[in-house]
Amino acid sequence: LQHHFLAWWPENFVKSDQDLTDIDITLTGDYKKDDILLARWTGERPDDNTLCLEFEHLMSRFDVHLIFRSEYTEVSNISIETNLRNQAVCDFLAGTVSSPSGEGIMMQKSPTPDGSYDWSGTCITVPHEFYGDLLTLNFTTPDGDKTITYEHPNDLIFKSGERTTLYLYVGKDVVVLGGVKVTPWNTKNNGDLEAE
Repeated sequence: LQHHFLAWWPENFVKSDQDLTDIDITLTGDYKKDDILLARWTGERPDDNTLCLEFEHLMSRFDVHLIFRSEYTEVSNISIETNLRNQAVCDFLAGTVSSPSGEGIMMQKSPTPDGSYDWSGTCITVPHEFYGDLLTLNFTTPDGDKTITYEHPNDLIFKSGERTTLYLYVGKDVVVLGGVKVTPWNTKNNGDLEAE
């Protein structure tokens, strides 16, 4: 006999009597609420009746670090709006996310900012491929409010369980890419971003 076990977090995200192959999700922009963890196990009954269920992230994490160039002596009220997809369909039995749609996720200031940067933000997005105008940066200088759009020069592929980080330099009228880093999303602390 094959046995199938399934667990998810947050536990109230979906009820077990729902169709677990067709779960519509809409991200809120709150990284504490948007993270979805899934654990699956299939096999014959173990001799010791012990199962190893390991949670994995269904969504993708996105981080941005900003460095303001010398043109700026003072910057405040920094915010970033992304054009990333914020809706999708989850299949818990297969462990997949499909049909990305919608757009617009506000980044939240990182709860544990790195002092090497002037501002760090984070958000969670659905797995998808993105190209085009990625970010809108808003901030205030002594001369007034400023808005700059950042277009990423090539495709960004956001995958389940991965963390994509952009390092950006903000100039007078342009945002320049300093680097891109893609790593596994660390699942320590049950995926609690604030504890990482």
